[in-house]
Amino acid sequence: MRLAQQALEDRPHSPAVHTLIGSILASWGEAARAHTHLKQALELDTLFADAHYLIGLMQLETGDYLSARASLRAAIYCRPDFPLAYLVSGDLFKTEGDLPRAAHAWETARRFATVLPATIPLSDVADVTAEQLIRLVENRLNTSA
Repeated sequence: MRLAQQALEDRPHSPAVHTLIGSILASWGEAARAHTHLKQALELDTLFADAHYLIGLMQLETGDYLSARASLRAAIYCRPDFPLAYLVSGDLFKTEGDLPRAAHAWETARRFATVLPATIPLSDVADVTAEQLIRLVENRLNTSA
């Protein structure tokens, strides 16, 4: 975290730095502080997809599905080829009982992931690679069929 704080001091107007700090804080269970940094990232750049995505994940964790759906939709709007946002959207649709929309979202995630380098993380805020995401999608599609 010390390096992230130094990055924030060096680049206080960077949405990427605020999002990274938000991600770290969220992983530590510090939702309020994480949310503050993610909102700051969006104030600096309203189209910063990773910040919308992380806010959506945090909303899912609290059971706020309506807000999570809106945040994930915003992430996809900002970055239409964001496979992680489609994957999580599919999971949300499944949770809500809408299997056709879940399958469509998962298929979209897989389609975008297949054109990306297999072993490079899909986002600065997630360690999931395209190869891993494709396996996750295939598992979801096979168990939901």
